[in-house]
Amino acid sequence: MPSSWKKTNRKSTAVRLLTRRFLTFLFRIGIGQFTVVDAGQVTLNDIGSNFFLDAESLGKSRAERAYELLGELNEDVQGHWVAKDIHSILAEEPNYLSQFSVVIVSNVSQSSARKLAQLCSKDTTFVWVKTVGLVGKARIAIPEHAST
Repeated sequence: MPSSWKKTNRKSTAVRLLTRRFLTFLFRIGIGQFTVVDAGQVTLNDIGSNFFLDAESLGKSRAERAYELLGELNEDVQGHWVAKDIHSILAEEPNYLSQFSVVIVSNVSQSSARKLAQLCSKDTTFVWVKTVGLVGKARIAIPEHAST
């Protein structure tokens, strides 16, 4: 695994099943740290569609529960969570996303995804995932690699 992966800070917003699967993969290869941003509370629908969540998660912060449960996958990975809407965070701190090397968002509209991608720094990889049942799509914007 490249040493740069261990130095990276991943960010996930709107924590959903597919995003958690991305994070699970990243944990197994040993990313350095992650931040989960999600303003929502765990619902019965979340528990039914997400293998990480259990009955005791009901009514708790989705960001906090994702942080707790993902943190159990690899004790060497540092985690953080923010129980706020990403748009309110960006209203307070417009450069918030620039601190991350990868930003993964799920189930936001295409217009929101474009706005979020534009707010990332030029060195940030942006991944937008949209799912409906078992069907999904992903769009990735990566920093340009040019040799001099």
